[in-house]
Amino acid sequence: MNRKIILVLVTSLVVSVLSGCGNTPESVVKGYYTDLGRGNLSSAKGALSKQILDMFPDAKVMALLAEQSKKITGCGGLKSITTNYEIQGELAKGTTAFEYNDCPSRKERISLIKENGAWKITH
Repeated sequence: MNRKIILVLVTSLVVSVLSGCGNTPESVVKGYYTDLGRGNLSSAKGALSKQILDMFPDAKVMALLAEQSKKITGCGGLKSITTNYEIQGELAKGTTAFEYNDCPSRKERISLIKENGAWKITH
């Protein structure tokens, strides 16, 4: 009986920890660029804020994502992505460092906003 209780408690703890880790600014940015590197444009699009998606027609958004994906693959793909973000309420700002397999490394400033409880890239 005690073993079952411990198993339920451990399982509950793991589920609660993992559910909190799924949508951080860092995980969204890393997921976005990983998706772009793999050519998963629709998945990458899901990381963009409503503000960005409302600025352009869908075909233009997909063309811009395809262009970014092509740049990543043209550099031999991503070797690593390192993020550093500060959260201030519903906004997160920080930098992301990209290390490519065949191109020089670079850094980019990226901002995110929380929309319906999920972090989304705004810039």
